[in-house]
Amino acid sequence: MATSGEAEAVAAVYSIIETAKANGLEPYRHLEFLFKNLSDVQFGAHPEFLEEYLSWNPWQSSCKKDK
Repeated sequence: MATSGEAEAVAAVYSIIETAKANGLEPYRHLEFLFKNLSDVQFGAHPEFLEEYLSWNPWQSSCKKDK
């Protein structure tokens, strides 16, 4: 049985996947992009950087399904 922390993590990933789909992105590519790039971003110091990683940002075009 999953702990509440594990359940929250699964829910967060599921939400990212569904949002990616809703925005025409390939979920695997989007998750791969996030995992490769998010570790270098200091959101605490620059929370505005988070906007670039949201699935509806044009910068995410490399994750589009038709690529």
